[in-house]
Amino acid sequence: MRGGISLGRERFCIECGRTEHEVKLTSKMLCVDCFLRKYPLYEVKNRRIKVKLCPMCHSYAVRRNFARGRGLSFSEAIKALIEDSVNKMVKLPFYSKLTIVDFKAPKNFVKNRFLIPVIVETKHVEEDVAESFTLEIEVYAEKCPLCKRKEKGVSEAIIQIRKERGKLSYKEREKIIDLLRELAEKSRDPKAYIANVEATGSGVDVWIGSLKFAEMAARVLRKRFNGLMKIFRTFGGLNKSGKHVLTASILIKIP
Repeated sequence: MRGGISLGRERFCIECGRTEHEVKLTSKMLCVDCFLRKYPLYEVKNRRIKVKLCPMCHSYAVRRNFARGRGLSFSEAIKALIEDSVNKMVKLPFYSKLTIVDFKAPKNFVKNRFLIPVIVETKHVEEDVAESFTLEIEVYAEKCPLCKRKEKGVSEAIIQIRKERGKLSYKEREKIIDLLRELAEKSRDPKAYIANVEATGSGVDVWIGSLKFAEMAARVLRKRFNGLMKIFRTFGGLNKSGKHVLTASILIKIP
């Protein structure tokens, strides 16, 4: 006997009494309906959730901070935020597993706000029992703090490159800027970006978003061009936490 109580050849559910000819029985001697009442496969904490998605870098915030998604394509970010959202919306018991069956989302930002219906299926890990339901994710387009920072041209350091004698040629200046851009692209520091570039009479000034990255990049420049480097650190304004922001002016003289 695989499940249910048998009188002769017929088995039936021990809770509701329906026979195996009427309903499907599980190995717990329960029909599917009674099994799910006794062993629910999921608990929905929120049927609908709001998620912020940055239209510039595709980072997203399921709760508060834009913690994930930066650098992904739009479709990759949508898939990632759906997975993270569903995991926060649904609580699973140890005997259940969840699968995202289907969802409908735009291919790009056609609107500043759109709704994604998500069909989710939960299955028992041992029994042949499953349940499907629909969740909704409201996606709002909002620039993340880092992209807002870039847009405003906020910087923590300035690298000033000068010739010991004479002035930088156009070719030298472009070579320096290209190297800084290459280093910024390879960096894992999210604030490693070039905020502004300004040619001066004898060289070039480059504003950098991250002080830590600026100091590293300056050391690379000094070594690459066999130059001399001086760092002048100062305390700037206050950040949101009320702490002073350390900034720096880095001078590099090349022969």
